[in-house]
Amino acid sequence: MMTRDTAKDMVTMYNHLSLVDGKCTYVRTVIPDCVWEQDSEAAFQRTGTANPEAVRLLISFDSRYRSVQNGEEYDGYGWTVAMGPELLGSYIVKGECRFLFPLEEDAESMSKEEFFKEFVQPFERDVKYKRPREIIERFTGSRNMWYVEVRC
Repeated sequence: MMTRDTAKDMVTMYNHLSLVDGKCTYVRTVIPDCVWEQDSEAAFQRTGTANPEAVRLLISFDSRYRSVQNGEEYDGYGWTVAMGPELLGSYIVKGECRFLFPLEEDAESMSKEEFFKEFVQPFERDVKYKRPREIIERFTGSRNMWYVEVRC
């Protein structure tokens, strides 16, 4: 459960969006009022390994959230959190990140290699990001208490 007195952070979520012919882009969404916990001691207690880079992110549920945890594919509307190899998963950035991936119509006109070289490589090189390792949808109790827990 997310408590009201917990310090809140803003995160930027980049969601993978599949396009025609195996091409893709990322949809950027800034999400306010999240809890970003980066604590190696807490990570050790939860997982049994001390990883100073481990992050536990709590995101309050809102109507824009689209679950893709059961094999569904993100449709480009709202936001989601997805795990996946290489380009398929979400990127999560603490704070507001202004990096922009190309719009759908621009990405469709690029080759996969161009997209990777012009957008993915600079993003991964210049932005401090996290990738989700575990996603837990906490949808119990009243709707005001719902949240998505992401472990990175």
